[in-house]
Amino acid sequence: LDCAKINQPTLLIYGEQDSATPVEFGKIIASKIANAQLIIEPNAGHFVHHDSINTVSKVIRVFLND
Repeated sequence: LDCAKINQPTLLIYGEQDSATPVEFGKIIASKIANAQLIIEPNAGHFVHHDSINTVSKVIRVFLND
């Protein structure tokens, strides 16, 4: 996978209920990126940023401030 070439801190946010791009895809991608953080939001689907806007916003803010 080309994602193995990424060498920057990377945040992946997946909705646990996502049937279009299941969490398993996120786990595979996260395992290929050296400095990846995978967040799985239990109450969200494919549009995790709509389903869990407050959680997603918080997670992004924390990630960017680290």
